[in-house]
Amino acid sequence: MVLLEAAFRKGYYAFVQGISIIIPFYNAYATFGKLYHSIKSQESVSLPYEIIVVDDCSPAPPEENYFGQFPDVKIIHLNSNKGPMGARLIGAAEATYENILFFDADDELAPSFFQSASPILESDYSFILFYAQNDDGTFAAKLRNGSGPLSEPDVLSCLFLNGKSGYTCCKIIRKDLFKGFSVDAVPRMFYLEDSLLNVLLFSRLNHSAYYIDKPLAFWHATATSLSRRADGSFFDCLCTVLKAKQKLVKLYSDVFAPIKCESIINLWFCDSLCEIYCKCLRNKRRKEANAKLKSIRRQSSFWAIVSSENFSNCSFKTALFLFCYRFHLLWLFGIIRSLYKVRLFFSPHNETPNLI
Repeated sequence: MVLLEAAFRKGYYAFVQGISIIIPFYNAYATFGKLYHSIKSQESVSLPYEIIVVDDCSPAPPEENYFGQFPDVKIIHLNSNKGPMGARLIGAAEATYENILFFDADDELAPSFFQSASPILESDYSFILFYAQNDDGTFAAKLRNGSGPLSEPDVLSCLFLNGKSGYTCCKIIRKDLFKGFSVDAVPRMFYLEDSLLNVLLFSRLNHSAYYIDKPLAFWHATATSLSRRADGSFFDCLCTVLKAKQKLVKLYSDVFAPIKCESIINLWFCDSLCEIYCKCLRNKRRKEANAKLKSIRRQSSFWAIVSSENFSNCSFKTALFLFCYRFHLLWLFGIIRSLYKVRLFFSPHNETPNLI
């Protein structure tokens, strides 16, 4: 993985205690105001913070001088679209404070975010994890019951392998971990970029993390959410991240030795295949998705995972998908899915991880 070249030429060593909230922004004029007010109306703020918006070459705003109504926000305008990860890394290079929170422009911070996170920031953790509440009342990125430090096996299995806490917007990351990242060397991805960032960060971590068992963010599904625009390119992103994870495990085999890495990654890959296919069906992209799955079938390294995964390890939805995929019955999966409306099996927030 090419990631340690062309380092950001910024002062990464002069750290200042506080939080830099970095928001990649693309045409989010309708939702950013709510996020901004959720930050400014925090219940208790004991640490300094800044808001950095990276305008990822958005179309012209609906009103002139749109950002003028947010005078305390630092705006970085990009001349070309870098994608979510590229915009985040550019924002990280401009951050003043030693702790970074990446956040999406269509979501909101919970009122107790600063009050809950500030005491933990005084410790030397590589990152601090929390979870989010969805519009329907379900939770995303919830790891367990109870706050506290995460052991190394917890960190490795949850964060880097199975994707259940892969959401970039649900973690506070120390700025020094980004030293040396090249924006141009990072793939321009619009799906699973969170998981890829986790892989790229692994070599920088001291594997210390703290989990706050509270919903410190509210996630909103909007018409512009990526999950609403899923297409065949999502399968390409998935395969890119899978290769990166497999290479990571080989490079750090001694670290990952105590964990059944292969089975965890394989299950994550199958769950994600199923989830992407369901999103494509919902978006009426069946033909495109079927073509991509045929392409994956022809690639032995990917197909070996799909054909070998044990149904007993999967959720009902994933097991049904794998069965239909293996035996050329995807049409049957589509029919069953359209008829079977029980949320337990087909919600993206329950049995299988929602990696958007």
